Amino acid sequence: MQYVEAPFEYQADEPSVFLAGGVGDIESWQVKVASMLCGTRWVVLNPRWLSYPHGDHEVDRQQIAWEERHMNKASLIAFWFPGKSVCPITFFELGLVLNTNKPIVVGAHPSYPRRFDLEEHVRLRRPAIDVVDSIDALVAGVIEAYPEELVEGACSGSQEYEAVTVDV
Repeated sequence: MQYVEAPFEYQADEPSVFLAGGVGDIESWQVKVASMLCGTRWVVLNPRWLSYPHGDHEVDRQQIAWEERHMNKASLIAFWFPGKSVCPITFFELGLVLNTNKPIVVGAHPSYPRRFDLEEHVRLRRPAIDVVDSIDALVAGVIEAYPEELVEGACSGSQEYEAVTVDV
């Protein structure tokens, strides 16, 4: 697996998954997903910085552009809505993608405040997609979205990811 974290650029064309979802004051669910995808050939594109310089609008502008480029480049987008935040930007991004043919998987914590709305929007635009209720199910959806040849084998030990592009 290769891991690319903003603001680093991903230049290749390997199968990639963009991790769309909360990046504020919530647990780093993206690192958990990356760890669970260890042993696959997925390239994980994580918009969450290890240390984001809040309050700098130029950096914010660059971040928004990074996310746009990498969501468009990704083979698949995995959306996760945590239980403690509404994640309005993520909901907006999902709304844009629902009207395309871009492959997606969508998950929301059972206590996500707008879960009903989320499920209805997904049902209306992509009725074949179920909104899953756990990170485990989200990762299973990512793995199932592409042929089995993406799976290379298990990783040994736990993986720690930093704000660099690494091959594991």
